[in-house]
Amino acid sequence: MNAGAMGHELREVLADVEVARLADGGRLERIAAADLGLRYRHSDLPPDAVVVRARLALHRADPAALAAEMAAFKRWRREHQPVNEPSCGSVFVNPAGDSAGRLIDAAGLKGHRVGGAEVSRKHANFITVSPTATAGDVATVIGDVRRAVADRWGVVLEPEVVMAGFPPLPDLAGRGPAAGVPAPRGRPDGADGGAAAAAVAGAARRRRPGGTPGPSAGPGGDRGRGTGEMHVRIRDRRRAVSDAGRRRRRRILASVVALLLLVNAGVALSLSPLFAVREVAVVGAEGARADEVRAALEIIPGANLLLADVEGGLTRVRRLPWVADAAVRRVAPSGVEVRVQARVPVAVLRQRAASWLLDAQGVLMGGGADPALAAIDAPDVALPDVGTPLGEGPARTALAVHTQLADYLRALVDRYDADAAGPVRLHLRGGTPAVPPDGFWVVIGDADRLPVKEQAIRLFLDQVAPDPGACDLTTREWDVTTPENPFCTSPG
Repeated sequence: MNAGAMGHELREVLADVEVARLADGGRLERIAAADLGLRYRHSDLPPDAVVVRARLALHRADPAALAAEMAAFKRWRREHQPVNEPSCGSVFVNPAGDSAGRLIDAAGLKGHRVGGAEVSRKHANFITVSPTATAGDVATVIGDVRRAVADRWGVVLEPEVVMAGFPPLPDLAGRGPAAGVPAPRGRPDGADGGAAAAAVAGAARRRRPGGTPGPSAGPGGDRGRGTGEMHVRIRDRRRAVSDAGRRRRRRILASVVALLLLVNAGVALSLSPLFAVREVAVVGAEGARADEVRAALEIIPGANLLLADVEGGLTRVRRLPWVADAAVRRVAPSGVEVRVQARVPVAVLRQRAASWLLDAQGVLMGGGADPALAAIDAPDVALPDVGTPLGEGPARTALAVHTQLADYLRALVDRYDADAAGPVRLHLRGGTPAVPPDGFWVVIGDADRLPVKEQAIRLFLDQVAPDPGACDLTTREWDVTTPENPFCTSPG
């Protein structure tokens, strides 16, 4: 469809495409961009061709300039389009020389709703949806908008979205005031003529038949003089009112001019190089992580400090998986300071050949390993998205045990077995005076009554482990799931 935005189109950088021809068993075919007939929101791709690969011819440019341009585009979209609401994007193709959004808005359709689908109140060429919306709701809104715009403006809007499974849209050509001609603005011709005629008729009623003025003077002409004096007073009063109105308009105009001067001075000052961002300082992170914070903030050197989207940047920084909390403040006249509180990994979640760092709240911080941290082997756990906590299960239980163990005992643990098939087990590493050379497994279960279970483990270390005949640790385990009655058991 030759997608485009911000005055540019895909055809400006497209070299060629590789398509699969469905009518020919999926045969691959390469087509040069020049042979695609690319134009505004259209192409001459065959109906059975599905694009599977595209080759772009790009050019090098200054990274800082590109970042600034992308940030400006994102800011414009956030301000003018409902990017934070579910929608299918821009719905209608702009007619030649006009904007579909302007025509829909001018037809009074912002907020028009059918079921869970609604014409966006932010940009009329978007149809936003609620969780209860159906495709039929969206299709009905599209039909309503086309008919209303055609009836109001005589312009037939064509959708740029593909409506699969719906009947073809009706032909609305010829509807409206005059097809293809913008509707007249203001009142229709002759709307003021009736008022003028009424005024003439009123004047006629104030005259006697024959066209002469009605009686106004009595005997001796006293009433005539009184009426003349009245006319003079009315004239003077009208003049005084008119003068007062002019003075009031002058005061209003002077106030508006003064306000505009103040606004212009403020704008000029805010856009001056004095408020250009020179430094984005990150406190609480260094190196690559500090660079990651700056990239998420999207405030680049040279941007205007007063116009910077600090709140939006703070939200993006807080979404980084390793950030527990963050704060951002402007440092006048040209600096931005970001303070981050990093999550502290306490264990490594292992699943086959991959591993992820976990903090004490069970939040998945991202891929990585740390030999100094205890490992939690959980081959069957359902992994959440990075930056979100583990759900309930054996891995979460093992983490709870590890974070609540006494320090001396936690230091002896090198890994946990959190297999869903059995209770959680912890392994005490060997090579310390209290633990046999090869270490051994302890069946611990959940984190309930953990202090009592720790005492049972300590009892084993002090009294049972030193006697090789009491429990063969090469083939057996110490079970403290019932801490009042710990016992030596075989695995499984």
